[in-house]
This record gives sequence, structure tokens and C-alpha cells, in this order.
Amino acid sequence: MPEIIRLAFKYKLWPNRKQEQAMRNFSGCCRFAHNALLAQEKEEYQEYLEELESRLCWGEALRKDEAKALCVKPTLNQYTFN
Repeated sequence: MPEIIRLAFKYKLWPNRKQEQAMRNFSGCCRFAHNALLAQEKEEYQEYLEELESRLCWGEALRKDEAKALCVKPTLNQYTFN
């Protein structure tokens, strides 16, 4: 089995005040976008659970295409933010 060699580099940033503020703004925007998408996904999941519960309570059968539409939910991934 071949030996794996891993290299790592550490960098230290010394931004000035303007650059530091720009980095804080960028990370704040990323955090806001992530939290908004996460809240949307949680809301959609709750709607999904409510729909399933209501159908089970009323004894309604799901057609195959309805079940697929209910079960397929978008998930957060690295491409969502693009």
C-alpha cells in the first residue's frame, strides 16, 4: 500500500481596517444566506410532515406520483448558494 504524504500550509492575514470590515461583511452575508435557506428547508419539512399526518388521519391513500412529489425535497448543498 503506498504511503500518503499530506502537506499543509498556514497563512496569517494582517488586514487593514477596510479589508477587515469587508471580510466581516462578506461572512455576515454568507451567514445570513445560509440561515435563510436553512429556515426555508425546515419550513418545507414541517409542511411535508403536516401533509402526511393529515392524509394518514383521513385515511387517504397516496398515489405513486403524489408520494414522490411529497418526498422529494431540496437539500442544502454547496451549489445552492450559486
